[in-house]
Amino acid sequence: MKRLLLPLLAALALPTAVNANIDPKVAEICMKAVDFQGCVKAMGGESSEPVRTTVVSDKQNDLLLEIKKLPSRIQNTSLKDYSSRTLSFTDALAVSTPEEVGETLYSNAKKISLALDVLYETWNRNNDVVVYNGYWLPEKNLKAKNNLDRIFGGNTIEIKCTKRFFGLLGGGNRRIGENILNPVARVVANAANQVKTANDQIIFPSQQEPSFVTSSAPFFCPGDPNAPVEEKKPKEDDKPRQPVKINCDSPVWKKKPICN
Repeated sequence: MKRLLLPLLAALALPTAVNANIDPKVAEICMKAVDFQGCVKAMGGESSEPVRTTVVSDKQNDLLLEIKKLPSRIQNTSLKDYSSRTLSFTDALAVSTPEEVGETLYSNAKKISLALDVLYETWNRNNDVVVYNGYWLPEKNLKAKNNLDRIFGGNTIEIKCTKRFFGLLGGGNRRIGENILNPVARVVANAANQVKTANDQIIFPSQQEPSFVTSSAPFFCPGDPNAPVEEKKPKEDDKPRQPVKINCDSPVWKKKPICN
Protein backbone atom coordinates (compact mmCIF):
# COMPACT_ATOMS: atom_id res chain seq x y z
CA MET A 1 0.00 0.00 0.00
CA LYS A 2 2.85 2.36 0.89
CA ARG A 3 4.44 1.72 -2.52
CA LEU A 4 1.24 2.82 -4.22
CA LEU A 5 0.74 5.96 -2.12
CA LEU A 6 4.21 7.48 -2.69
CA PRO A 7 3.90 7.85 -6.50
CA LEU A 8 0.36 9.20 -6.06
CA LEU A 9 1.50 11.83 -3.56
CA ALA A 10 4.39 12.77 -5.81
CA ALA A 11 2.08 13.24 -8.78
CA LEU A 12 -0.23 15.49 -6.74
CA ALA A 13 2.57 17.55 -5.26
CA LEU A 14 4.64 18.11 -8.41
CA PRO A 15 2.39 20.88 -9.88
CA THR A 16 2.60 22.74 -6.54
CA ALA A 17 6.37 22.33 -6.51
CA VAL A 18 6.63 23.70 -10.04
CA ASN A 19 4.54 26.75 -9.13
CA ALA A 20 6.86 27.30 -6.14
CA ASN A 21 9.87 27.50 -8.48
CA ILE A 22 11.32 24.15 -7.34
CA ASP A 23 13.27 21.92 -9.71
CA PRO A 24 10.90 19.03 -10.62
CA LYS A 25 13.70 16.46 -10.30
CA VAL A 26 14.52 17.68 -6.78
CA ALA A 27 10.83 17.70 -5.87
CA GLU A 28 10.42 14.11 -7.01
CA ILE A 29 13.37 12.98 -4.89
CA CYS A 30 12.28 14.94 -1.81
CA MET A 31 8.74 13.54 -1.86
CA LYS A 32 10.04 10.54 0.09
CA ALA A 33 11.66 12.75 2.75
CA VAL A 34 9.90 13.57 6.03
CA ASP A 35 10.88 17.28 5.79
CA PHE A 36 10.12 18.21 2.17
CA GLN A 37 11.20 21.88 2.39
CA GLY A 38 14.34 20.97 4.30
CA CYS A 39 15.24 18.41 1.66
CA VAL A 40 14.70 20.92 -1.16
CA LYS A 41 16.88 23.54 0.52
CA ALA A 42 19.57 21.00 1.27
CA MET A 43 19.72 19.95 -2.38
CA GLY A 44 19.62 23.54 -3.62
CA GLY A 45 16.51 22.88 -5.64
CA GLU A 46 14.85 26.27 -5.26
CA SER A 47 15.10 28.46 -8.34
CA SER A 48 15.05 32.24 -8.44
CA GLU A 49 13.91 32.21 -12.06
CA PRO A 50 10.16 32.83 -12.51
CA VAL A 51 8.26 29.94 -14.00
CA ARG A 52 6.51 30.74 -17.30
CA THR A 53 2.87 29.85 -16.94
CA THR A 54 0.31 29.04 -19.59
CA VAL A 55 -1.47 32.36 -18.94
CA VAL A 56 1.71 34.34 -19.62
CA SER A 57 2.40 32.42 -22.80
CA ASP A 58 -1.17 32.95 -24.04
CA LYS A 59 -1.01 36.72 -23.50
CA GLN A 60 2.27 36.92 -25.34
CA ASN A 61 0.95 34.88 -28.26
CA ASP A 62 -2.27 36.91 -28.37
CA LEU A 63 -0.36 40.20 -28.53
CA LEU A 64 1.97 38.90 -31.24
CA LEU A 65 -1.01 37.69 -33.25
CA GLU A 66 -2.77 41.06 -33.03
CA ILE A 67 0.38 42.89 -34.13
CA LYS A 68 0.66 40.52 -37.08
CA LYS A 69 -2.92 41.36 -38.15
CA LEU A 70 -2.43 45.15 -38.04
CA PRO A 71 -0.89 45.79 -41.50
CA SER A 72 -3.82 44.28 -43.41
CA ARG A 73 -6.36 45.84 -41.06
CA ILE A 74 -5.13 49.42 -41.45
CA GLN A 75 -4.73 49.10 -45.22
CA ASN A 76 -8.16 47.61 -45.92
CA THR A 77 -10.38 49.88 -43.89
CA SER A 78 -11.85 53.37 -43.67
CA LEU A 79 -11.70 56.01 -40.98
CA LYS A 80 -15.23 55.04 -39.93
CA ASP A 81 -14.16 51.44 -39.22
CA TYR A 82 -10.64 52.29 -38.07
CA SER A 83 -11.31 52.05 -34.33
CA SER A 84 -13.16 48.73 -34.57
CA ARG A 85 -10.46 47.24 -36.82
CA THR A 86 -7.70 48.07 -34.32
CA LEU A 87 -9.73 47.41 -31.16
CA SER A 88 -8.53 43.83 -30.65
CA PHE A 89 -4.89 45.01 -30.69
CA THR A 90 -5.71 47.78 -28.22
CA ASP A 91 -7.45 45.29 -25.92
CA ALA A 92 -4.57 42.78 -26.10
CA LEU A 93 -2.11 45.53 -25.15
CA ALA A 94 -4.34 46.83 -22.35
CA VAL A 95 -4.37 43.49 -20.52
CA SER A 96 -0.61 42.93 -20.96
CA THR A 97 2.31 43.89 -18.74
CA PRO A 98 6.07 43.82 -19.40
CA GLU A 99 6.43 40.98 -16.88
CA GLU A 100 3.80 38.88 -18.65
CA VAL A 101 4.69 39.33 -22.31
CA GLY A 102 8.33 40.44 -22.09
CA GLU A 103 9.74 43.96 -21.93
CA THR A 104 10.81 44.06 -25.60
CA LEU A 105 7.43 42.96 -26.96
CA TYR A 106 5.57 45.30 -24.61
CA SER A 107 7.77 48.24 -25.65
CA ASN A 108 7.24 47.47 -29.33
CA ALA A 109 3.49 47.25 -28.86
CA LYS A 110 3.44 50.63 -27.08
CA LYS A 111 5.40 52.21 -29.93
CA ILE A 112 2.99 50.80 -32.51
CA SER A 113 0.06 52.06 -30.44
CA LEU A 114 1.48 55.60 -30.41
CA ALA A 115 2.12 55.41 -34.16
CA LEU A 116 -1.51 54.36 -34.68
CA ASP A 117 -2.53 57.60 -32.95
CA VAL A 118 -0.44 59.55 -35.47
CA LEU A 119 -2.09 57.60 -38.30
CA TYR A 120 -5.56 58.32 -36.94
CA GLU A 121 -4.82 62.04 -36.71
CA THR A 122 -3.41 62.03 -40.25
CA TRP A 123 -6.52 60.24 -41.53
CA ASN A 124 -8.71 62.94 -39.97
CA ARG A 125 -6.64 65.60 -41.69
CA ASN A 126 -7.03 63.79 -45.01
CA ASN A 127 -10.82 63.86 -44.67
CA ASP A 128 -10.76 67.58 -43.86
CA VAL A 129 -8.70 68.28 -46.97
CA VAL A 130 -11.13 66.30 -49.16
CA VAL A 131 -14.31 67.75 -47.65
CA TYR A 132 -13.21 71.36 -47.51
CA ASN A 133 -11.06 71.32 -50.67
CA GLY A 134 -8.11 72.42 -48.60
CA TYR A 135 -4.44 71.51 -48.67
CA TRP A 136 -1.93 69.77 -46.45
CA LEU A 137 -0.22 72.19 -44.08
CA PRO A 138 3.59 71.69 -44.16
CA GLU A 139 3.99 72.43 -40.45
CA LYS A 140 1.53 69.66 -39.51
CA ASN A 141 3.26 67.23 -41.88
CA LEU A 142 6.59 68.01 -40.20
CA LYS A 143 4.98 67.50 -36.79
CA ALA A 144 3.70 64.05 -37.81
CA LYS A 145 7.16 63.10 -39.11
CA ASN A 146 8.86 64.28 -35.92
CA ASN A 147 6.43 62.27 -33.81
CA LEU A 148 7.10 59.09 -35.80
CA ASP A 149 10.87 59.68 -35.70
CA ARG A 150 10.71 60.12 -31.93
CA ILE A 151 8.56 56.99 -31.43
CA PHE A 152 10.75 54.67 -33.51
CA GLY A 153 14.09 56.41 -33.06
CA GLY A 154 14.84 56.69 -36.77
CA ASN A 155 14.20 58.51 -40.05
CA THR A 156 10.68 57.42 -40.98
CA ILE A 157 9.28 59.66 -43.73
CA GLU A 158 10.60 62.50 -45.86
CA ILE A 159 8.55 65.69 -45.89
CA LYS A 160 8.67 67.81 -49.06
CA CYS A 161 6.40 70.44 -50.61
CA THR A 162 4.91 71.45 -53.94
CA LYS A 163 3.85 74.94 -55.07
CA ARG A 164 0.38 76.35 -55.60
CA PHE A 165 -0.62 79.76 -56.93
CA PHE A 166 -2.98 81.48 -54.49
CA GLY A 167 -3.39 84.66 -56.50
CA LEU A 168 -1.67 87.98 -56.06
CA LEU A 169 -3.73 88.84 -52.98
CA GLY A 170 -3.11 85.34 -51.54
CA GLY A 171 0.66 85.68 -51.65
CA GLY A 172 1.35 84.36 -55.14
CA ASN A 173 3.14 81.00 -55.26
CA ARG A 174 3.17 79.28 -51.88
CA ARG A 175 4.65 75.96 -50.80
CA ILE A 176 2.09 73.40 -49.65
CA GLY A 177 2.48 69.94 -48.14
CA GLU A 178 1.88 66.53 -49.68
CA ASN A 179 -0.73 63.94 -48.74
CA ILE A 180 1.18 61.87 -46.14
CA LEU A 181 -1.61 59.40 -45.24
CA ASN A 182 -0.09 56.52 -47.22
CA PRO A 183 3.50 57.15 -45.98
CA VAL A 184 2.35 57.16 -42.34
CA ALA A 185 0.39 53.93 -42.88
CA ARG A 186 3.47 52.34 -44.45
CA VAL A 187 5.57 53.25 -41.41
CA VAL A 188 3.06 51.61 -39.03
CA ALA A 189 2.79 48.51 -41.23
CA ASN A 190 6.57 48.20 -41.47
CA ALA A 191 6.95 48.44 -37.70
CA ALA A 192 4.32 45.73 -37.16
CA ASN A 193 5.85 43.45 -39.80
CA GLN A 194 9.20 43.55 -37.96
CA VAL A 195 7.66 42.10 -34.77
CA LYS A 196 7.51 38.37 -35.47
CA THR A 197 8.76 37.16 -32.08
CA ALA A 198 8.80 38.56 -28.55
CA ASN A 199 12.46 39.60 -28.85
CA ASP A 200 12.47 41.31 -32.27
CA GLN A 201 13.55 44.93 -32.52
CA ILE A 202 11.87 47.67 -34.59
CA ILE A 203 14.55 49.39 -36.68
CA PHE A 204 14.31 52.36 -39.05
CA PRO A 205 17.12 54.20 -40.89
CA SER A 206 19.17 56.64 -38.85
CA GLN A 207 18.82 60.39 -39.34
CA GLN A 208 22.04 60.33 -41.39
CA GLU A 209 20.49 57.86 -43.87
CA PRO A 210 17.68 58.31 -46.43
CA SER A 211 14.26 58.03 -44.83
CA PHE A 212 12.21 54.81 -44.97
CA VAL A 213 9.61 56.55 -47.18
CA THR A 214 11.05 59.10 -49.59
CA SER A 215 9.18 61.93 -51.33
CA SER A 216 9.08 62.89 -54.99
CA ALA A 217 8.05 66.51 -54.31
CA PRO A 218 10.67 69.03 -55.51
CA PHE A 219 10.79 71.63 -52.73
CA PHE A 220 11.75 71.83 -49.08
CA CYS A 221 8.92 72.92 -46.82
CA PRO A 222 8.97 76.11 -44.74
CA GLY A 223 10.48 75.38 -41.34
CA ASP A 224 12.29 72.22 -42.47
CA PRO A 225 15.60 72.12 -40.55
CA ASN A 226 17.17 70.20 -43.45
CA ALA A 227 16.52 72.99 -45.94
CA PRO A 228 19.72 74.65 -47.21
CA VAL A 229 20.39 78.11 -45.85
CA GLU A 230 20.13 80.73 -48.59
CA GLU A 231 23.00 83.20 -48.73
CA LYS A 232 21.86 86.76 -48.32
CA LYS A 233 22.91 89.10 -51.11
CA PRO A 234 24.59 92.25 -49.82
CA LYS A 235 22.51 95.39 -50.08
CA GLU A 236 23.78 98.44 -51.89
CA ASP A 237 24.23 100.18 -48.55
CA ASP A 238 26.52 97.33 -47.44
CA LYS A 239 28.94 97.79 -50.34
CA PRO A 240 32.28 99.39 -49.37
CA ARG A 241 32.35 103.08 -50.17
CA GLN A 242 34.94 104.47 -52.53
CA PRO A 243 37.41 106.89 -50.92
CA VAL A 244 36.68 110.53 -51.59
CA LYS A 245 39.36 112.33 -53.59
CA ILE A 246 40.54 115.43 -51.77
CA ASN A 247 42.08 118.45 -53.48
CA CYS A 248 43.39 120.74 -50.79
CA ASP A 249 44.21 123.45 -53.37
CA SER A 250 40.54 123.89 -54.20
CA PRO A 251 38.55 126.59 -52.37
CA VAL A 252 36.17 123.89 -51.08
CA TRP A 253 38.80 121.74 -49.30
CA LYS A 254 41.68 124.07 -48.43
CA LYS A 255 40.04 125.29 -45.22
CA LYS A 256 38.89 121.84 -44.09
CA PRO A 257 40.63 120.30 -41.03
CA ILE A 258 41.79 117.33 -43.06
CA CYS A 259 43.84 119.64 -45.29
CA ASN A 260 45.29 121.60 -42.37
